[in-house]
Amino acid sequence: MTTSGHKRKEGTESIRCYELDWLRVIAVLVLVFFHSSEIFTKGWFHIKNDETSRIFDSLSSFIYIWHMPLFFLVAGASTWFALEFRSGKEYVEERIYRLLFPLIFGILLLIPPQSYYENVQKINFSGTFLEYYPHFYEGIYPKGNLHWGHLWFLFYLFIFSLVPLKLFLELKSDDRKKYISKFANRFSKGHSIFLLAIPLAAIEIPLRWLFPGFQTFVTDWANVFHYLLIFIYGFLLYSDQRFKRAISTNMKLSVAIAIPLSIGYIIIIPLSESAFNGFMANPTSSYLLNHPETVLYYIFMMVFKTFGEWCWLIALLGYSTKYLSGRKKIIRYPSGIAYPFYIFHQTVLITIGFYIVQFHASIWLKYFIICISTIALTYLCCELAKSNRISRFIIGMK
Repeated sequence: MTTSGHKRKEGTESIRCYELDWLRVIAVLVLVFFHSSEIFTKGWFHIKNDETSRIFDSLSSFIYIWHMPLFFLVAGASTWFALEFRSGKEYVEERIYRLLFPLIFGILLLIPPQSYYENVQKINFSGTFLEYYPHFYEGIYPKGNLHWGHLWFLFYLFIFSLVPLKLFLELKSDDRKKYISKFANRFSKGHSIFLLAIPLAAIEIPLRWLFPGFQTFVTDWANVFHYLLIFIYGFLLYSDQRFKRAISTNMKLSVAIAIPLSIGYIIIIPLSESAFNGFMANPTSSYLLNHPETVLYYIFMMVFKTFGEWCWLIALLGYSTKYLSGRKKIIRYPSGIAYPFYIFHQTVLITIGFYIVQFHASIWLKYFIICISTIALTYLCCELAKSNRISRFIIGMK
C-alpha cells in the first residue's frame, strides 16, 4: 500500500506497473463497503445496528476471502520494485517513515474516537470524548481499551518488510537470481501456479483453530504466517515475467474455480461455527470422535477459503494487468491519496455509523448513507492532510 513506485528496470529504462496502483485503490475503496457491512452483520464490530442481515453476513464473508490478502500481495510486489531502486538501509528507513509514524499518530489521535463510540454504544459510557480519552490507555483490548484498530495492517506490514528482507536482497543479487528462475520454472508452467495455494491451506488448517484472528500479532499466528506468505508470494510473482504469463493464461480458470469455492465457503461457515461452538462447550477428544463433522466442516471451510483466496488473487492480478495497466492518467490522483484514505476511513466511518444506526430507517438506506458519507468526508480529510507539511509527514505522505 505504501510504496512510492512500481517501476521495473528494462535495460536503461524503467516501466511502471500501474495495475498495482489500481488494485491498491480498489482495495482501499472496498474497505469502506466491507467495514460498513460489518455494522449490519451478526459478527463483532466496534458499533452495531440493532437489525442485521444475512446478506451482509454473506457480503462480509465474500470480501474477507480475498481482501486483506490482496493488500499484502500488492505490498509484496511493491517491495520487489522498491528494492530495484533502494538499498536495504534506504528501504528500512522508508518503511519506518511510511508505516511506523502513521501508526503512532493513529493510535494517539484516530483510534481513540473509535474506542469512544464503541464504549458509548456497548457499555453506555456517558462522558464526553475528552473525558474518555485518558481511559483509552487503560489496559489492552479487549480487556481494556488500548488497541490499534484497523492500523494493525501497518505494524504487520512493517514486520513483514523486515523479516524476509535479507532473503529478498539475496534473491535480487545476480548470483542468486537462479533460485527465482528455478521457482518460476516450477510454478509457472500450465496450471501449476494453483499449487501455491497448498502452503496457504497448510498454514490455515492447523493454526486458525487455535488463533481465530484477533489482530494482536503475538497471539495471531494464523494471520501472521498466512499474510507473510502472501507477502512473499507477491514479491516472487513480480520477480519473473513467466509468472505474468502464467497469471494471464489462468485468470479465466481462476474465476471459474473461485466462484464455487466462495459459495461453498459462505454456505459452510454457519455449519462450521455451530459444530465448533458445540466443541467449545465440551472441548474433549471424545466429543470430536462422536462428532467428526466438526473437524470435517472446519477443514472444508479452510480449504474453500484458501484455494478460493488464491484463485481470486490470480484473477485480480490477471484482469487488472489486461484492462487497467495502461490507464495511468486516471489512476494517478486516487493512487496518491489511497494511503491517507486508508488511515482516516475507519474513524470517519465509525463516527458516522454511530449516529446513523440510531435512525429509524431501512437497513439498506443506513448502509448506503454510511458508505457515501464516509467516502466524501474521508476524501475531505485527505485533502486537508495534503495541504500541510506537518500533517503530510505524520501520515507518511511524500
